[in-house]
Amino acid sequence: AGLLPNIPIYLDSPLAIKATEVFRKNKKCYDEEAQAIVDKGYDPFNMPNLRFTLTTQESIQINETQGSAIVIAANGMCTAGRIKHHLKHNLWRQGASIVIVGYQAMGTTGRKIVEGAKRVKIFRENVAVNARVFTIGGFSAHADQDDLLEWISHFESSPKVFVVHGEPASSQALAELIRKRFNLDVHIPKWKERLVLKPREVMVEPAEEKETIVDIPTLMFNAIVDLEKQIRELKKLVASEQWQSKLTEEDVERIQYVTEELREMA
Repeated sequence: AGLLPNIPIYLDSPLAIKATEVFRKNKKCYDEEAQAIVDKGYDPFNMPNLRFTLTTQESIQINETQGSAIVIAANGMCTAGRIKHHLKHNLWRQGASIVIVGYQAMGTTGRKIVEGAKRVKIFRENVAVNARVFTIGGFSAHADQDDLLEWISHFESSPKVFVVHGEPASSQALAELIRKRFNLDVHIPKWKERLVLKPREVMVEPAEEKETIVDIPTLMFNAIVDLEKQIRELKKLVASEQWQSKLTEEDVERIQYVTEELREMA
């Protein structure tokens, strides 16, 4: 352990930059610990080497800069956004380190990296994973098991509980704890089950044992027709002066992400 070397730290996420500004402007909402830091004359959201890269051009320049740097970038599962560019330029470098601090869903680029893949596809290219990969838990803003149990303890009624959005083992463990501690009816939805929500009632419709044969080519063709229609509508909007004034770089990045996903399929 020791002091960080004198190298630049880039916050390369437009959304994170804007969120940081919201916190900076609302000091009255700080908790006691954060307020104590501010009272001593320190800005908890600033440091000498911290640089905000709001524009796309500023982000591009990071990978054109010589020397070491720390880059904080989104998206968290490495499937879109600026992180893909940084991975393409640095994942193959043996001297680089990749630190992943969030949950990585199955099938995502981030999950493949965490599980030790030797190569991952980024922008239609196979990139070797030579960098050192680290994971840090505890950064998530989602409630953990103890927080969820505490939240459930305040219900005066006895609701039916559905455990979703988790790995199978974790979901099962949480469901068992809820049953044991609160004697509640807990259900972990299965693949293709339907949950019909009605006033004071929830119906679980199990998935059909024999799945209907799906005409994939026809579904794909219809999806492409819908996509073409959406693109025509979007082109009309972009051509209008009123809509042009509302465009942001984030909008451009979203279109670029969709385009890249379509290229991956071709």
